[in-house]
Amino acid sequence: MFSLSSAIIMNAGQILGQLAAKYHYVGTRIEGKWNDFLDVIGDDPQTVWVFGTTAVFMLVYWLNASWYTFMDITNRPKFVRKYKIQPGKNEPVEMKKLFEGILNVLMNQTIVGIPMYFVLYHTLFKVCCSEGPIRELPTLQKILFDIVVVSIMEEFNFYYIHRLMHHKAIYKYV
Repeated sequence: MFSLSSAIIMNAGQILGQLAAKYHYVGTRIEGKWNDFLDVIGDDPQTVWVFGTTAVFMLVYWLNASWYTFMDITNRPKFVRKYKIQPGKNEPVEMKKLFEGILNVLMNQTIVGIPMYFVLYHTLFKVCCSEGPIRELPTLQKILFDIVVVSIMEEFNFYYIHRLMHHKAIYKYV
């Protein structure tokens, strides 16, 4: 039994070592591209964090939303339509309502989002967190640690905020 657990630990160590070596190679290439990008837009951390966060958030959101918008406009593909939660509702989608919704989301992402990211930037990086060099990307260990911490915080916050919203004193307003 001892030899099996030792073999598993040694194997895990080898796998992590290979992963770290590959990450170092890929990380070096990505860091080079990152520095090329910073050469174009500049080294101002506030610009990178505020507008970069906005751009990444909007890109991810609209890439995903465009798929659902396409399905609402065309009612295709049919094999996915069977999973629609409220079949028959908003089919076909009214273009006026669609454009109003798109405008509302864009307003929230820019008029609300950019000032919010600005406040968060100054709160997180100027008050409680140290800001590393903008041209230096995080290590693999830092990335994995941050993913674990954020995942735990997200689950905890989502559960308790969701539970709070179902409280009888609040639920009637939500």
